Amino acid sequence: MREFGRRELELMQVLWGHGKQTAREIRERLHDDPADATVRTMLRILEAKGCVAHTKKGRAFVYHATVPERATVRSYLKRLVENFFNGSPEALVAHLVDEKDLTPEALEEIVKSTKSRGDGKE
Repeated sequence: MREFGRRELELMQVLWGHGKQTAREIRERLHDDPADATVRTMLRILEAKGCVAHTKKGRAFVYHATVPERATVRSYLKRLVENFFNGSPEALVAHLVDEKDLTPEALEEIVKSTKSRGDGKE
């Protein structure tokens, strides 16, 4: 699994959510207005990790994610479950239910949504 720092993850989320972007476009989508050099440096680091690639369009580099968001989320969740919930996804869900005070109706919607995506185990 690839590990992302906070800023790296923010850049990846921009690329996953908005597709191909220039460094300037990525920077404009970040909430804390980092320096242009910071964004470019982070993009180079992500390229070195094999998570981002670029193509050249005119004078600009256009970046895109090379690792899928879903696989990254799955990997992070797997580690979370292993490290904090003794490998039990049920314990994670129980914790989330307790923390968010989910209603039975909300839980049913979650189950339906999961099944409709084909992720549910029937």
